[in-house]
Amino acid sequence: MSVRNEEGRVSGESNTRVGLLLLLATLFMRVPFMFEGQIDWDEATYTLLGHELIEGRLPFVELWDNKPPVLYMAYGLFEAIFGRTILAPRLLGIVCVWLGAWIVARTGRRLGGRAAGLAAGLLTVVFSSYHPGEFATMSEHVVLPFLAGAVHRLVTGDQRRGNLLLVGVLMGIACLVRNSLAVTGASVALVLVVLQRRVSLSSQAWLLLGALLPVGLLAAVYGAAGELDALITGLVRSPLAYVTEISGSPLAVIGEALAETFRTKSFLLGLSFLGGVVLFVRQWRRGALDRRQLAVVLIWVATLLSFASTGRVMDHYVMQVVPTMAIMGGLFLTTLRGTRTRRIVLAVLLVGGLAGAVRAPVRNALLVNARIAEAGTPFHDEVHQLVEWLKARDVEGRPVYFMQYHIAAWLSGARQPTPYAHPTALNRPDWLSVWEGEGSTAVGEMQKIFDQQPLFVVRQEDRSYLAMWPQAVALLEATLAADYRLATRFDEILVYERR
Repeated sequence: MSVRNEEGRVSGESNTRVGLLLLLATLFMRVPFMFEGQIDWDEATYTLLGHELIEGRLPFVELWDNKPPVLYMAYGLFEAIFGRTILAPRLLGIVCVWLGAWIVARTGRRLGGRAAGLAAGLLTVVFSSYHPGEFATMSEHVVLPFLAGAVHRLVTGDQRRGNLLLVGVLMGIACLVRNSLAVTGASVALVLVVLQRRVSLSSQAWLLLGALLPVGLLAAVYGAAGELDALITGLVRSPLAYVTEISGSPLAVIGEALAETFRTKSFLLGLSFLGGVVLFVRQWRRGALDRRQLAVVLIWVATLLSFASTGRVMDHYVMQVVPTMAIMGGLFLTTLRGTRTRRIVLAVLLVGGLAGAVRAPVRNALLVNARIAEAGTPFHDEVHQLVEWLKARDVEGRPVYFMQYHIAAWLSGARQPTPYAHPTALNRPDWLSVWEGEGSTAVGEMQKIFDQQPLFVVRQEDRSYLAMWPQAVALLEATLAADYRLATRFDEILVYERR
């Protein structure tokens, strides 16, 4: 066997071991949350839109939201494979986090060796599954393999047209999962100039062509169905209206994003990233500029800037910068293996940073075990109890208004009496006007819902998202008092039945 073949075999075995280790870490972090009925209601929205594809309907035709269609296709695919069970979207999250982390690990290895790659992959797993809402499968999880793949091919691949085309395709798909990443996508052109040390119009053209291919294919699908205008509304008009409605100062949003990125709960990721950047700058000042690391930092900056296009920052948005932060963080952590003092610092960072990470999965694993002991099944939280109660009343295809917990609409087969997939759409008049014309209001939409005489109304005591629309709240309370009775409750979930 030649030396080159032997090196390839060893490298392949190492990559497989790293992949298996990252899979175990991903399963440890996410499996304990696979059985929860609802963790974040955005996941429920994406699942409902994905189900539209199972029913033979394109997203934005009968059910509306403001994320790109490729996101919903991922949820629909996993429903097609695993059925209408909460395991379907949660398995999607596991696959996406694992693949994304494995790709990040390969990038880290190319930049700093095996240990740096493994550290980068583990950082990606942990900090993509850290905060409460991140144990649901969010759009940031689905985009992770495509974003990490684009970074990997751009930073470690050659500059031939085939590779640049692939980078463009991956970035184009990423933007069709999370449209705010268009800012990051645009930055790839600048990063390519940095890597090539010149402006190559041919290279830029291949990047652009790759990015446009997924967009063109999606437009062709909607065009063939005669629904191109619905695609434009869902992909462009609706997100712009959403951002316009909630948009804050770009500088304020970026400042908030920085604060959120380096918040105390993720200090291990923040400090290791800063350490990696410091090491990079020191090498640069010594005349040893690593353009690949510079590319990673520039993509981090561009992704951070993309938050400004969303108008605000939520906890889970930060997952979009995890791949680039993890790559630089892995490079730093591997430098702490030398002297005894450095090893102590590394141990403190790891213990302090990971203690909080393992607490939530362990706690939820104990909760699942208690449910199994009590009910004989892990699917026994209040949402699954609600679903079983609704199924016993034959709600399949019949109208049920879910003001919260709309994952139960998908699990039970009930029909939402509104074209808006997310319950809080009623609170966004600019968004309503995009879909149904000027003058649309929360009161008008709620009246349309009750005109369909839903069999049940599912809600919590808290209806804060309607607080700015007292007339809608008054209509809700009056209708419930006149036409409905409280039939049952499951913890915080109240279920009203039509008289």
